[in-house]
Amino acid sequence: MPAAAMPAATRLFLAGNAVAMTGNGLVLAFTLIYLHQARGIALPVVGLLLAAGAAAGLLAVTVSGVLLDWLGARRVLTGIILGQAAAQVLLAWAHNAATALPALLLYGATWAPMFPAISTVIARLAPDPATQQRVFAINFTAQNAALANERAAVSILLRRISSSVLLLKSLGGGWDRGQLPQAAAGAHSAATAGDK
Repeated sequence: MPAAAMPAATRLFLAGNAVAMTGNGLVLAFTLIYLHQARGIALPVVGLLLAAGAAAGLLAVTVSGVLLDWLGARRVLTGIILGQAAAQVLLAWAHNAATALPALLLYGATWAPMFPAISTVIARLAPDPATQQRVFAINFTAQNAALANERAAVSILLRRISSSVLLLKSLGGGWDRGQLPQAAAGAHSAATAGDK
């Protein structure tokens, strides 16, 4: 016997969640790289910042069940999505560990409760047990595939970096990073001396 078609609202929710998880997978993968390379925060400090976000998520998920019962899954999920958007804006303005910490705490506090909220919405969108099992299976498959983009993106980035380093070595060189500011200062002083 063929399975009953899923309602349009359920299909739309699953598609939107798959797109959102793809974005989340890419953001999570590059947060460490962004904080370390673009913002100059030391890797051990970045690790502590990310761990603090995870701890905030553990605390927030304990309260999320109560909020889901009191406010409803749709309101809680809307608040979570708005909180994640605010966290990303704060992260874009972060320039050091002190300014990155609130962004990562907010992101962690909204990341962990997202999964129970999504599950509650799915349970309400598909009340029939047979359809509900199908919807949960499709959702978990889509989430796993989307979050796997994180690993693929980091793997591609590492291969590109390794290839660039190998290319420089094969061309016979590279440079000492410590000499770059001195060389730039020497070139600047030579250029200003020539103007006199």
